[in-house]
Amino acid sequence: MFFTEDQRTLFCQVVLRLLERFHQRCLRSILNIHWSDFITNIEVLEMAEADSIESTLLKIQLRWVGHVSRMEDHRLPKIVLYGELSTGRRDRGAPKKRYKDCLKKSLGACHIDHCQWADIASNRASWRLTVRRAATSFEEDRRAHLTDKTTAATVSACPASDLSATNEPAADVDITPPLIFIREAKPKKKKEEDLYNQMTINLT
Repeated sequence: MFFTEDQRTLFCQVVLRLLERFHQRCLRSILNIHWSDFITNIEVLEMAEADSIESTLLKIQLRWVGHVSRMEDHRLPKIVLYGELSTGRRDRGAPKKRYKDCLKKSLGACHIDHCQWADIASNRASWRLTVRRAATSFEEDRRAHLTDKTTAATVSACPASDLSATNEPAADVDITPPLIFIREAKPKKKKEEDLYNQMTINLT
């Protein structure tokens, strides 16, 4: 089964969202947090002192590519990572993303220069420290973005909260009571009046 580039990206986003949801469910079960406690996902991660799935996958990817770059040149993983086809012709349309392209995107998210990462990865201890700091920075930026997004959604959901907090009416609010229209009763028809009069006479 073949996917287009947009479908593959969407599929990865859906899988990542499912993994994050499963991770949150496990943490909430361990910490005995009920849904009625109204605790956000960021607060759950802080209480558990854990990173998100996205940050963890990013750290694993960078550590693995550093390990591959330090391999000997005849090793198959390094050949696949750095190798290119000498002959061939690609189809029309946008080119499919390679692992290098995904790696370049991950390096950009961690603020690591994609032109110098191989030199840094040549030293194992230095590369592990760089990856650890980059993942921490990525997680902080991610949490800050989600916090701002939640705050903006909360403010937009209740824009009149400041107005209802004060007892004094605002200057631009019209406090004139609404007009009440009362419909006048229609006069009875002539036949109904005659019938009513006849019933009154018979009763008397």
